[in-house]
Amino acid sequence: MRGLFTKFVLPLASIAKVMLALVVDEVLVNDDIVEVSSRALERGEGGLNWGEAWSMRDLLDYTLVASSNVGAEALAEKADARLREVYLSAPAGEAAVWRMNDLAREIGLQKTEFKNVSGLDLDITRAGALGTARDVAHIFEYAVSNKPGLFTGTTRSGLSLAPLNFPKRYANNTNYAIAEIPGIVLGKTGTTDLAGGNLAVAFESEGHIIVVVVLGATTEGRFGAVTRLVDIARGAAATQ
Repeated sequence: MRGLFTKFVLPLASIAKVMLALVVDEVLVNDDIVEVSSRALERGEGGLNWGEAWSMRDLLDYTLVASSNVGAEALAEKADARLREVYLSAPAGEAAVWRMNDLAREIGLQKTEFKNVSGLDLDITRAGALGTARDVAHIFEYAVSNKPGLFTGTTRSGLSLAPLNFPKRYANNTNYAIAEIPGIVLGKTGTTDLAGGNLAVAFESEGHIIVVVVLGATTEGRFGAVTRLVDIARGAAATQ
């Protein structure tokens, strides 16, 4: 696994949802039914409808591809009790974010901290998730190595998905550079006021999985930055 890294701790924004996906997948199965509560709507700042009922897998795909904060909150709520059954130290109502931090420590991340499950800024000065590009690359390495099938939705430009009790909707992938990254196996964007524009991708080239991470760019500039780094990394892999 190779990557281009910085040492600076920066807001991660919705890249945090990759760690959330790993955590909820520990205790939920694909056909578990996840309902969108008023609490999830409030904490996620809207985007879905109260009372929507989703299969876990469809809501997870929607959350990752469309970067839905409400979806992240609903998944965390569904996983809460089951996570507390497995991890006795996990606090009620916050078990998912507790486990996200716990897993970060397990896999050796020293500078990553999750304060909520979506990566939304807490306020104008506090980010919902913090970490380095190196740590993000390590999360992606862990995800691809241990749960490769969990993130297949992020490799597509969009998905047509539906809750069980509401009309179908189309989830456009927030990673607009996806068509320019052959061999992509995982990608996630992140955008908040504090984070600026983030994008991390893992792709296969010459038999290697390569991770490229850009943090703190502009909302539009992150795509060009990542595709340039992908080209550089792909060229380097070809000469090995």
